[in-house]
Amino acid sequence: MYPYDDEEEKIPLAPPADEDEGYLRRYLSGRQSNYDKELAAAEETASENRLMARLGGASEKFGAALAGTKSDQAPYEEMVKTSTQPIERLNRREKLGMGRDKLISDYLYRKSKMKQDAELQKQRMSDAAEARKANADLRGLIIQGQNDKRKTELDEKATKKQQEEEALNVPGYDRTPGVRQGKDEAEKARKAVGVLENVKQNFDRMSQLIEKYGSYEYGGAGGAEMETLTTTLKIQLKNLYELGALSGPDMSILSSQIKDPTSWGAMFTLDSNAKKMLEATKENLERGAKNQLKAQGYVPKAGDAAPPGPQPGAVEQGYRFKGGDPKDQKNWEKI
Repeated sequence: MYPYDDEEEKIPLAPPADEDEGYLRRYLSGRQSNYDKELAAAEETASENRLMARLGGASEKFGAALAGTKSDQAPYEEMVKTSTQPIERLNRREKLGMGRDKLISDYLYRKSKMKQDAELQKQRMSDAAEARKANADLRGLIIQGQNDKRKTELDEKATKKQQEEEALNVPGYDRTPGVRQGKDEAEKARKAVGVLENVKQNFDRMSQLIEKYGSYEYGGAGGAEMETLTTTLKIQLKNLYELGALSGPDMSILSSQIKDPTSWGAMFTLDSNAKKMLEATKENLERGAKNQLKAQGYVPKAGDAAPPGPQPGAVEQGYRFKGGDPKDQKNWEKI
């Protein structure tokens, strides 16, 4: 009988396989009713055996009395004693069966408990994995947020630094490495470059007017414009000085070289000489301004360098340079 090989010796078999669980559960549910039926049948058989034994004993006594012999009741008494053996055997088997049922019930309980524990452990592991993933995602978001914040801060610093660097730039000029300019100096240099470009345009316009009207022009539209340009140029030279783009001596020399077209000196100046003087003054002005800017750490970009040569007033080998083309001997005077 399952799960023992022998009811009497209680020798357990190996644990049942999973596919046997259904049978075990059906066995437990139907075993009690089977026992009740077997017990009723055994009790009925015992009653019949006892009745037959008593009837046999009574018949034996009656026969012996008739015969005048001693009645032998031992066989019938034995039959009465043994009539209950099926019930005892059934009860013994039931007792063993209850132990067996307990083992089966315990097995099924443990099996169910193991399944429940396994499912619970699986759910816990799943929950733990989800929690780890959620924590990892949260850490990732935090780290990403920190990285984004750091990147934003770095970008803002880089932008601010770039803006600060751009605030020190001057159009058409490169900054000398190692020379640190201030914002105020850079702003003055930018203004000076703008004034210088305007001055050069005014010199060119004056040259055009001299070409058209001559070096001397009093009255009329041409004379008025030339007189206005002369005043404007001298004011612009002063502005360049105030902006640090011209030294004081350079400003004085260059300003003296700009002749009033309505003056007596202009009347006795050849037009060609007036134009040469004007061009020389323009070149000297540009050279002097760029030298001053260079001293501040700004040099013309490639292709826009200042013309080489001495500045007006420079002394070389006993001669002072008056301005203009240094290769022209007329622009030098002996001292």
